Amino acid sequence: MFKVVSPNSGFIPACCGVKRIATRPLKYRDNDFDEKYDERTLFYDIYFSEDNTELRLNCPPFLNLQAEFREADFSLNGAKLSVEGDFTELDRCADITFSGIKQIHEERQNYLEIDIFLKMMRSKVGRNFSRQFAGKRVILAKSKNNNLKWIKDWCQYYAEVHGANAILFYDNGSEKYKPEDLLDVFSATKSFDTAVVVDWGFMFGPSGSGGHYYDSDYCQHAILQNARHRYLASANSVLSVDIDELILPATKKSLFGKRKDQSVFEVAEKSRKGYVEFSGEWIDNVIENARSGSEELSFCNFQFRNRNSPRCATKWCVVPRLCPPENQWKIHKIRGMVDREVHNLEMRHFKAISTNWKYHRSSIKHPTPDIHHKDERLVSLYSSIKNWN
Repeated sequence: MFKVVSPNSGFIPACCGVKRIATRPLKYRDNDFDEKYDERTLFYDIYFSEDNTELRLNCPPFLNLQAEFREADFSLNGAKLSVEGDFTELDRCADITFSGIKQIHEERQNYLEIDIFLKMMRSKVGRNFSRQFAGKRVILAKSKNNNLKWIKDWCQYYAEVHGANAILFYDNGSEKYKPEDLLDVFSATKSFDTAVVVDWGFMFGPSGSGGHYYDSDYCQHAILQNARHRYLASANSVLSVDIDELILPATKKSLFGKRKDQSVFEVAEKSRKGYVEFSGEWIDNVIENARSGSEELSFCNFQFRNRNSPRCATKWCVVPRLCPPENQWKIHKIRGMVDREVHNLEMRHFKAISTNWKYHRSSIKHPTPDIHHKDERLVSLYSSIKNWN
């Protein structure tokens, strides 16, 4: 299956005089905070569970809208829902779940009506795609305007080095290409038999301020919740990773002393809890024959680590069926999950593979002998990938 999916979203009407009110103290808001803050999205997506017995809404945090949500009337296909919704507050997102749903149209479009803010809102209810990803080793990512060559090389790396055979990709409003262009890239990766691009064009939200108050970037947290419940509940294993990150396989020695590589998926699947975390090192934006600009360059052009750079923040791989329902998938770890496995999975985080959306980091430089040293294992992996240049 190769498909573009648009979420079934809803927004607070501008005419009703209501909006989501940010809780961050004014002194910790950057000058562009109000411009970046999502005050209008009411829900990101509505869809059924894999077995069609539940209906779920993925939302930003309820905050000051909590009372309105709880007092709203919900109807499915014109009939008021007879069950109470379960309102779940999570870190930087929220869910409303209705269990025991019965009035589902199996053969035609379903609609949810919400009587809220003295308005009647009507939205399609989406199907669940967990069966399409069942048994797959999936890479999960979000992106905006990243170079298609980077994405192509990144896909090929995870297919050839780690055995990924499916991808779930959230496009956060790219202007340089269409979601269908991404599907073309994924279909060219012959190892993928399942690829979904979710056209997730919501406001990303403000970042933290001065190392404090990471509280308003709702979009990415909702992506992970949406991915878990609408697409990946039955996946064999899921790797959450960004476009600028390559995971090195784990290594084990055989009885004869020969090194054997283990994919990140294999390590997670064989672990006791079905969960592994890993950190790593930055690959600096230096090449031996430096040129200006990095868009025409890709991973294999960058080979040097910086001795002075700190370790990268962690990322993770999980077996969804072994993850307790209350453990929220987050950016750098899964809440409540602890990796007690002995493994040597390592990440390489590439400074030059960046649109500089957060801060400028991709200017190409010459290596400095006292600071930079070549990552020989990474270079060896480059040479193992077919037609990578």
